Amino acid sequence: MELLLRKGHVFTPHYAGVADVLIENGVITCIRENIRVSAFACAREIDAAGCFIMPGFIDTHVHIAGGGGEKGESSLIPPLNVDDLLKNGITSCLGVLGYEKKKKTPQMLYAQAAEFEKEGLEALALSGSYHMPLTTVYRTIAEDMESIFACRGAGEIALMDSRSPGISLEDIVLLLQTIHKTMKKTDKPLKAVFHIGNKAEDLSLLFRMAKVYEHSASIAIPTHINRNEGVLKDAVDYIKMGGFADVTAGILPEEKEKYGMIPAPEALKHIYENTGSFKNVTLSSDAGGSVPVYDEEGDITGYGVAKASSLLYDIQAAYRMGLKLSDILQTVTVNPKEAYGFAGGEICEGAAAAINITDDDLYLKYTVVKDRII
Repeated sequence: MELLLRKGHVFTPHYAGVADVLIENGVITCIRENIRVSAFACAREIDAAGCFIMPGFIDTHVHIAGGGGEKGESSLIPPLNVDDLLKNGITSCLGVLGYEKKKKTPQMLYAQAAEFEKEGLEALALSGSYHMPLTTVYRTIAEDMESIFACRGAGEIALMDSRSPGISLEDIVLLLQTIHKTMKKTDKPLKAVFHIGNKAEDLSLLFRMAKVYEHSASIAIPTHINRNEGVLKDAVDYIKMGGFADVTAGILPEEKEKYGMIPAPEALKHIYENTGSFKNVTLSSDAGGSVPVYDEEGDITGYGVAKASSLLYDIQAAYRMGLKLSDILQTVTVNPKEAYGFAGGEICEGAAAAINITDDDLYLKYTVVKDRII
């Protein structure tokens, strides 16, 4: 089957001008102006004139098996469906667990990732949970990383959170050393993702790690760096050191007023103004995860559920704020591709089709995944 996208503004994610994009049997085979196809090809065409053609989004923080569990089994969140992600333009994701490590296991996580792959959505995952020692499929995290193709490291491990078990610097450095050795052995990009919790005032522990172990910044990724102003300020310095950092979508303006959390568009603007780029920055939804509700003293009183739709919503909001689309797109395409080794993330000849088509206000019109049009 052939699919021809006509006369759209193509972002690879860098702007490449107006062109046609030809997809044959789920693979992008040609990108240029005025592509002609055989009359016998039975190509389906989508008129994309005036629209933006861009890579499908890579969401690097998704609780695909469902999060929750802080208040027992009744608070567990159900697994996500593929369509929960695809209908919001997410064509690749990194699955994580969270607080719960008994009712939600790595085996469940990788099984869900395999189901997503069958339905056309690229899915990688991390072994572990908030806690250390890590929960793994095999005996050790090294065995998981070596034996499971989809495994791209450890996480999300909770630091400075009221739900965190209090993890030592020595344990973390040993984990980073293990990951670094396994990277050389497997030739896979591997990371340790650290949940920065509601008790965090800064990223001092990450800077201590960097002093103790030279490869820390290339492996350790803090997520929820828009937790508050102090964490975001330190995250800028961490990015300047060469570290990756992950901004969480879905924070509302009233949460900034009440709790000091910073909406993703504001955080992205702050990062850009202080670093000059979005190099090593990712934006993720935390979809399927539990979202704490705090009282005036900052203590957790309940939990909501993060939605996949927050990713596209905050991309739109950042664009309306005046940030360049090609810059914003890096955070959900080539940056996560580099960090974790995703196949998706670019529009180029020879790549599997994972494409979003939006209007000029970034409202989603179509998502194309191989031969499927959503």
